[in-house]
This record gives sequence, C-alpha cells and structure tokens, in this order.
Amino acid sequence: MTAGATPDLSRRHVLTVIAIGAFLGSVTGSSIPIALPVIGADLHAGLGETSQIMLAYFLGAAVLMVIAGRLGDWLGHRLVNNVGALLLAVGGGIAALAPTLPMLVFGRLVQGVSGAFIMAVAPALLTAAVPPERRGRSFGLLSTATYLGLTLGPPLGGALVHAFGWRALFAAMAAVGLVLYGLGQAWLPKTTTHRTRFTDLPGAAIMVLGFPFVIVAVSRGYAWGWSSPLTLGVLAFGALSFALFLVLEGRRSDALVDLGLFRSRAFAGSAAAALFNYVAIFISSLLLSYYLQEALGLAPSQAGLVLATQPIVMALVAYQSGALSDRIGTRGLAVGGMALLALGLVGMSFVDATSSPYAVAAWYVLCGLGIGTFISPNTATLMSAAPRHQQGVAGGIMALARTFGMLLGIAAGTTLFEMAGGRTGGAWGPTELGALHLALRIAAVHALLAGLASALRGTSGASSPGQHAA
Repeated sequence: MTAGATPDLSRRHVLTVIAIGAFLGSVTGSSIPIALPVIGADLHAGLGETSQIMLAYFLGAAVLMVIAGRLGDWLGHRLVNNVGALLLAVGGGIAALAPTLPMLVFGRLVQGVSGAFIMAVAPALLTAAVPPERRGRSFGLLSTATYLGLTLGPPLGGALVHAFGWRALFAAMAAVGLVLYGLGQAWLPKTTTHRTRFTDLPGAAIMVLGFPFVIVAVSRGYAWGWSSPLTLGVLAFGALSFALFLVLEGRRSDALVDLGLFRSRAFAGSAAAALFNYVAIFISSLLLSYYLQEALGLAPSQAGLVLATQPIVMALVAYQSGALSDRIGTRGLAVGGMALLALGLVGMSFVDATSSPYAVAAWYVLCGLGIGTFISPNTATLMSAAPRHQQGVAGGIMALARTFGMLLGIAAGTTLFEMAGGRTGGAWGPTELGALHLALRIAAVHALLAGLASALRGTSGASSPGQHAA
C-alpha cells in the first residue's frame, strides 16, 4: 500500500477504483450495440461488417486475459491495470477519429487488450486488499457496480449518440480511460508480493496465435455454416493449438498457466460454473430482444425496459449475496442461484405471441435474482482457491470463462434458433416461438450444469471465516 495510508483507507481506495472501473467499463461497453446502426449508416457498412466492431473487442480481450493476469503476477497488478486504462484511452481515441471501418475495428481491438488487462487483475487487486472474511461482500460490490453500468449503458449511450453522434461515444471511452489511469496512479497500492517472472514465451505465442481461431470459429460458425470447410478448418486449427498449449504447459515449470490450479475442485468447479452461467445468460438475452419486438410488437425503448429488469435485480442482489456468503459459505448460494436461473428460463420458455410483457419481465426478474445470487460467491470461491502468487492468472481465467461463455451463448442461441427454423426480421409465427422455447430450455440446462459444477466443487477455497462450507 502507499506510504502513510491506513489499511482501511487503502482498502477503500482499491475498492473504489475497481468499482468505478467496473461501472464505467460496463456503461461504455453495453452502449456499443446502440451505436452500431448509426455507425453502419455513416460508414456504409452492413450488419456483417459492423459486427466486427464487437468481435474485435472479444478477440483482444479473450486472447490476452490469461497473459495479462500472468503479467500482473510478475510486474505488479497496479501497473497492468494502469497500462490497461491508458490503452482504453488510446483505443477510444483511435475509434473516435477513425475515418474508415477497419481503423474503427483496430481501435476496438486495442480496447479489447485494455479490457483484458483491467479485468484480469481487478479480482487479484481486490483479493489482496480485502481479508478473507469480507471478500464475498467486496465481490458483491464489484458485481453491483457492473450491473448498474449494464443497466444504464444503453440509455446513456443512446442519448450521447443521439445528441453528438457515434464518435462522441468513443471519445467518452477515451476520457474514462484517463480517469481510471489517474485513479489507479493515485490510489492503487504500489507494492505486491510473491512476484514470479514471466518466461513462458512459447505458451504465450501459442495462445496469441492459436486461440483467436477458436474465437472466430465459434462467433462466425453460424454465418459460415457449422459443417462448412471454412468453419471446420478454422476450428480444427484452433483446437490443435489449444491441445499443443496444454501439452507444453504440462511440461514447463514456468508455465503461463499452472495446470495444477485445475486440480483444485473449488477452482475448476467455479471456472466451469462461470462458463455455463454465461452461456445460459447470453442464449436468452440474444433472443429475448427479438421476441419482445417481433413477436410482442414492443418498441425498442419498451423492450429495453423489460430487458433492464434483469441487471437491475442483479445489482440489488449481488452485494447482499456476497455479504451472506461471508457468513454461511458460498456453495449453497451458488447452487441455489443457478436453480433460480434455470426456473426462470423454463418459465420463459412457455411465452407466446399473446403473453404480457409484465409476465416476461417477472420471469426475467427471477433470472436476475438467480444470477445475482450466484456471481459473487462463485467469484470469491475461485479467487480464494488460487495461491497468492497466482491471483492474476486466476482472475484472467475467470474473465476468460466469462468472455468465452458470452461467445458460446451468442453462437448457441443463434444456431439453435435457426436450426429449429426460426427467422428474424418479421412477425413471429409458431415456428419462431418453438425455436425460442427450444433455445431457452437449452439455456436452462446450462444453468443446471453451472449449479451441478458448484455442488461438486467441494469445500476447499472457501472465503468465509473459519472455512465455512463453500
């Protein structure tokens, strides 16, 4: 910590920086989809081209998250966080001034790298600053800030784009990056312990050069066709690269990722639960927007209000769930949260073209209650299961599970809907409703898998005092 700072003051400073970063990052990130139609019209680009703006961020973030976490363990989590904040400003500036779509996409790629740096080390910074008996509520605060940002992002971003144009959105991101850099320089602790040099360059190279193929195959497979030679070839190369990465990492004493982390049931189970949870969330969130507008005939603003119910409830519940996990342990809350999510998804799978938006919102509230109950205890368990000198890597793995779960959810939702005969762009009939029902029930299965992973992960890695059952 900084010289002369009391432990309590330093802890509050760290929590403040991380919470502000989570809030502002989620505000700016969730406002991007609102700007895509305006960007497409201005730069004369269609949906397939503007979708690269989203994909570029996912690529930059997913590929570098584990590497960023490892760099944090070596060079210091504060340094990596602050470099990420500067990259956010640089990427925002490039995107705001971009004369062409490729330059805009490059700016978003830089912002993806920024996201990797910030998201990978945030849990490590928090874990180092907060004693074990308060970690659940601290991660709850972080989740609350994130969900508030996700709730406010679309309306704030829409207002900014409407008033000043889409370039103002990226200029705002550049300003956010500078604010986060200043806060990080002033308030994050300057010292870390147990630094381990980063020497696994072969592992890093394979991850950077091979893992993007997996991301691209998963995100574009529905458009190319899952059985097309292009999809299969890209996916095969990515899978082979991943297999080679695992072989090399298992043989190195200085591995980028210590595979021994996954021998911990608490760590492996929490990572798997996070992945399944985000697959379930993004299958539903992708399709419900279309259902509300094309089946129920709601205006985009009305549909946005319905969809906002989930993150609002998540924001209200996450802190309370984290605080409760500090007293009673994390496993029961994680399992119960995923049971509630599965119940909400199954309930929504019975909606039709005559359903009330209030009924849909009620089921979505139940989903938000389940997710909010699950997230903080699950994150606290994973971070507590990792050794202190590998907190950055652990945070990177958690962030990677989240990002890859999002991509898998979007790809699975699109594929399931289209394979069942569903089509968007017009009024929905029985075929589209049936496709929605199928996708939502598959999402519920993923929620149950997340609950099962939480139930089977054992009691090690608990963050509660006295090692309460996790």
